[in-house]
Amino acid sequence: MQKQYHIIYITMIALVFALFVLAFMFTPMAPNGSDPSVIEPVSIRQLGEYEREFTFDVSNLSAHEMDIAFFTKHQYIKIYGDNELIYEYTDNGGIWGHTNGVAWNFLHIPYGTSRLSIYLTAAYDNVKSDVPTFLRGDKLNIFQQIYQKSIPSLLISLLIVIFGIVLIIYWSFLARRFDIGKSLPYLGFFSALIGLYLLNDTEAAIIGIHHRIASILITYLTLMALGPTGIIFIREFFGTVENVVWKILCVLPVVQLVACMALQFLNIYDLRETLFLTHIMICLSAGYMAMTLIVKVYRREYSPMLKASLVAVTVLVCSVAFNLLVYYSNTAVSDTSIIGRLGFLVFILILSREAAKNTLELMEKGRHAEIYQKLAMKDMLTGLNNRNAYISNLDSLTTYNDIMIVTFDLNNLKKCNDTLGHSEGDAYILNSARIINEVFSPYGSCYRIGGDEFCVMIKNASKCPIEMLTEHLEVKEKEFNETNQIIDMHISYGYAIFDDTLDSDLENTRDRADVIMYENKRKSKETPS
Repeated sequence: MQKQYHIIYITMIALVFALFVLAFMFTPMAPNGSDPSVIEPVSIRQLGEYEREFTFDVSNLSAHEMDIAFFTKHQYIKIYGDNELIYEYTDNGGIWGHTNGVAWNFLHIPYGTSRLSIYLTAAYDNVKSDVPTFLRGDKLNIFQQIYQKSIPSLLISLLIVIFGIVLIIYWSFLARRFDIGKSLPYLGFFSALIGLYLLNDTEAAIIGIHHRIASILITYLTLMALGPTGIIFIREFFGTVENVVWKILCVLPVVQLVACMALQFLNIYDLRETLFLTHIMICLSAGYMAMTLIVKVYRREYSPMLKASLVAVTVLVCSVAFNLLVYYSNTAVSDTSIIGRLGFLVFILILSREAAKNTLELMEKGRHAEIYQKLAMKDMLTGLNNRNAYISNLDSLTTYNDIMIVTFDLNNLKKCNDTLGHSEGDAYILNSARIINEVFSPYGSCYRIGGDEFCVMIKNASKCPIEMLTEHLEVKEKEFNETNQIIDMHISYGYAIFDDTLDSDLENTRDRADVIMYENKRKSKETPS
């Protein structure tokens, strides 16, 4: 088990290292020139409640400063150069909302322009006072600065997504063989949703994903799915009862989703305007996680898993609070809140370790149960199926038609035990079982159902060359006796096929086979060797 932990840790370290290397390898090289700098507007005019004009003097910009970039959140944009429209971003989502999302806007200033006017019109009340930071310089220089700044957030978000996908794949392979519960896939889905939300919110993604309206919609839907996924994981992970609170917290997000989408399509409120409801759901879910652990502490259900989970959920609650504080205080843009991302990553790593540890323990229990089940169905001496397996297979049959039962008995086993000892008697049984298995196992299941009693259950009896098999058995028996001077082997046999006019079940068929077998045994004793 420890070896598997080490493999997982080494793999994760290698993955982190590889992502950092790839991120820096594919960072675009900027041309020589000055670094981007902030350009301040010469005037700001409020044209209405939601619209403002930012005016810039660009007459003295050098050739390396003819690009301007700025970040906007839910703002319609029009830019004029010397009263001529040179840039416009006024698309909205139609039924998907009045917003055009968040975006980095890049503008190349036409040569000879002296005055630049940027008009911003807010889509919502809470962004109407936002003042963007305007950067000037070469476009590639600006892009490189933004991209490099977002690398840590990008990598953390990618790690969370990848880790979630790995957990789901890891569970899917193990679940084919072992009953290991569903805590790993639920945590994997939860991790993937968090990572997808954070990844979509990085400045690299904002630059790279051109369809910003679709991106914003994905963000809102991902956030709505986080709450119920988290509490389903907690229930599976700790085995808590599906009480009324749990059911309410699972149903409420669904009701919220339907209501918010209806308001969106009816053009009453955008998802952006009902986002506070999603945040409430997330807070309730985080609170439920915390209360679940507090109840376990109160009940003194102490365990290493509980201690680790307390740390993880505390980190999660702090990360949620931090991100909500950043969002509602409007003190940061996009992916500047590395602290919140690191908190989510720590939460996923801690609980992933505990969930994986729990899964490995369940696998060990499964292996032991599998071994015990095999022992319960196997004869310890011969390795053949035992009487338990015979009865179990009988009970699993849905029809007895065309089934043959072949029974065997070892002659003179008691005499062998009395005169040569039980070790030679065991050798007699073992060699007889080996011969029976070699001859009959290609056609049916072989069982040792008593001390010296064996039987074979053959399905599709009409296709079984039983006469040839019994002749082969006698040949094998003769070959053994010619080479072994200690034990004189003789296996009596009889067989019968299920007949619904004679048998009510296969036990009746075996009884008929026994009658024939004992008759053969009597004849063999009467016949001198």
